[in-house]
Amino acid sequence: MMLGISLILNIALVVVLGISVAYNVKWGILILKVQSTIEEALDNLDEQYGTIDEVLKIDLFFDSPEIRRVHTSVKNSRDTILSVALLLSTSLEVDNAENEKEE
Repeated sequence: MMLGISLILNIALVVVLGISVAYNVKWGILILKVQSTIEEALDNLDEQYGTIDEVLKIDLFFDSPEIRRVHTSVKNSRDTILSVALLLSTSLEVDNAENEKEE
């Protein structure tokens, strides 16, 4: 009788463990894809930041309010790109540091 209960419990534990492993692998792959996508986005943001920064270094030859407004808007966009990139990269660095400490 005890052997039958023990066998049933072992089978149940193996099934639960298999389900757990399947979900862990699924979520692990998803996390790796998200991290890869974020890293690619950061690289793209870095390129765009460099391009916008080069444009903003050029002096304006018109004092038109519309051009000044566009220039200010581009500066604000550049600053936003920088803040988003810093926020994402800081978050990734903290996660990487925590993972290294665990290992």
